[in-house]
Amino acid sequence: MQRLLLISVLATACTNTADPPLTTRYGSLLFSPCTLGAQFGAGTSVQCATLSVLENRGDPKSRSISLAIAWVPATSKASNDPVFLIAGGPGGRAREGFAGFGKALHALNEHHDLILVDQRGVGGSGPLMCSSAKLGDEDERDEALATRAAACAQKLSLTADLRFYSTTDAIEDLEEVRRALGTEQINLYGLSYGTRVAQQYAKRFTAHTRTLTLDGVVPNSLVLVGSFAGDFDEAVERQLAVCSKDPACAALGDSRERLATLLAKLEASPLPVRFRDAVTGEVTTRMLRRSALAELVIGWAYHPEAHSLLPLLLKEASEGRVETLAALAKSSAPTQEENVMYRSVFCTEDEPELVEKPLPSSSLMGTSSVTAIKAECEGWPRGARPVDFRAPLTGLMPVLLMSGELDPITPPRYADQVLASLPKGRHLVVQGHGHGALLAGCMPALFAQFVETADASSLDASCLDSISLSAPLTGFYGWSP
Repeated sequence: MQRLLLISVLATACTNTADPPLTTRYGSLLFSPCTLGAQFGAGTSVQCATLSVLENRGDPKSRSISLAIAWVPATSKASNDPVFLIAGGPGGRAREGFAGFGKALHALNEHHDLILVDQRGVGGSGPLMCSSAKLGDEDERDEALATRAAACAQKLSLTADLRFYSTTDAIEDLEEVRRALGTEQINLYGLSYGTRVAQQYAKRFTAHTRTLTLDGVVPNSLVLVGSFAGDFDEAVERQLAVCSKDPACAALGDSRERLATLLAKLEASPLPVRFRDAVTGEVTTRMLRRSALAELVIGWAYHPEAHSLLPLLLKEASEGRVETLAALAKSSAPTQEENVMYRSVFCTEDEPELVEKPLPSSSLMGTSSVTAIKAECEGWPRGARPVDFRAPLTGLMPVLLMSGELDPITPPRYADQVLASLPKGRHLVVQGHGHGALLAGCMPALFAQFVETADASSLDASCLDSISLSAPLTGFYGWSP
């Protein structure tokens, strides 16, 4: 959900050969060999194709969008119910994301084809890109955000109708892909925002949904962005509380108090810090601001194993050594361009219901995410949202829900809420884990078994019991002093 959600950012490239590549037909689609993730290694060899769909299905003369599709053929005899893997975000790229967790899906891939569709406006499916750079070291104000978003919308509107890049449009695309593949039923896996897409598809196309797997669950009733600040504060509080229960970490001091103190200090007066830039290797001096530290802590909250370093860094900062924190905050800064498809989703589906709620001054995010989205949506074209969009998914379809115990953006209680209306559903919580539970321990095997049997109740999930939270780091040379 981001901008806020993190899904492996790897490059996708198709192989180029002197001779025409071999092609394989799947339904009415013609696939050719291509490679995912080649930039950072040998890559994964799969099959790629495109499907042309109308941007505005209500207008037969509308522009067309070329959907980028990847097919990972089953390694053994394939069943006729492929698994569609839906990325998070909004803005996650399904094809690129596969390079990050494809090997974990070996058991699933034995008898099931895997299908990855870059959502319209993302990746290879007509990406909506605009500048994301901030002005120097200054935090961008809402007025500037509104101006820049309006200029971005004006630029993109020359080649795209931004009203038609919502979740509802995306599920219609998935349905067109299913029909083109010629398969009657599909299995859906959705991650984070992808769970919204999966639920909306299953609600609209129930007869074509064989199983549903939701990882980091977003209830249909949830107004995205509005809940972010409180959920992140709660998760960071729980993650830092782990330190007080570990004798070696507790000896470092009160991490929660130190974080609040440092945030308040930077709010009053940003701090000039001299450090070596991890990207350029050059020694530089930059202002460490409250917003940069907050963004770093929020980013780490997705992954408790990374967050385990925070108590030690806060101790260093309390003693005047803030160089490491500053360098890490700089390395996590946004790139010059970003995909802005998320605006079409948020502005159509969530912004009209966003309410700015009072939050304590210690809140990491505060109201900034709400005011920022409201500013960005001022001049952004809005699409139509179905009247039943907020209604929960109901029915007897088999559903597996996954959560990380310490997930900062889709905490386990969200999955429990969705589970309440799904009598054939089951919720698995991974202890000590953050956002996205598919790669945790034996979860890939459980996922494969669920898709094979379409029965979540029969899963023996005791193999998850051995997973626990990473111990806090108490020294730069390991976990023990």
